[in-house]
Amino acid sequence: MRKMGQHGSPTGEVFLSDVRAGRDRLLGEREDPKGGADKARATTSSPSVPASPPCPSASSKSASTLDRLREAPSALGTAIADYQLIQLKLAQMEVARVNVRNMVFAHIERSSHGAVPSFAEASAMKLYSAQAACQVADDAIQIFGGNGYIAEYRVEQLSRDARVLRIYAGTDEMQVIAIAKDLIRDYSSRHRVTDVADRRHRSNPCTTASTRAPCRDSRATSGRTPRASRTTPGLTPRSFES
Repeated sequence: MRKMGQHGSPTGEVFLSDVRAGRDRLLGEREDPKGGADKARATTSSPSVPASPPCPSASSKSASTLDRLREAPSALGTAIADYQLIQLKLAQMEVARVNVRNMVFAHIERSSHGAVPSFAEASAMKLYSAQAACQVADDAIQIFGGNGYIAEYRVEQLSRDARVLRIYAGTDEMQVIAIAKDLIRDYSSRHRVTDVADRRHRSNPCTTASTRAPCRDSRATSGRTPRASRTTPGLTPRSFES
């Protein structure tokens, strides 16, 4: 199948005719209603680095663009690197590269200590990295000008290769849904535990939350003032000798 990019990775269709497959050979949700989502969650949150594919792509685009600026002719008598709009694009490309690199390195560091990212964290890394790679590629082509649209230049290929990052391993739209659902699920589970503790405390008002020590029975003094504290207005309590 001819593709827009990623030509080094062949893609084709598989057609089966008169083939009987058992339930354990099926893919998707037919053999397990929740199996597909669970497998995707396990794959995305696995110790493998989900954000790594866009990282070298973004770095390569930044390097290619800087090389272009050194070789590029001036525009209207001014070097294109001296234009503030071009400098803004370069700064944004560098910010994206640093962010992706830091996310990858932080994930590797945490994985080396046995920590596994949540589904929302893994999806956020993949979503941001893919979008950053595509944006850096588009900015690189813009800086290259008409040459960036020609296949002989590296940025043209990198732009075509980067676009699929927002599709495979979960589209951007599915990553957004996964992030929101996981955050809501985590928020609800944490507050469910707090609500249960609050209900238990309200059901036994004579138990303090900090010490769990029983409080005094309010019925013992309701409606009455203890003898030692009763006073008559205008008079000072005095002691009586036995």
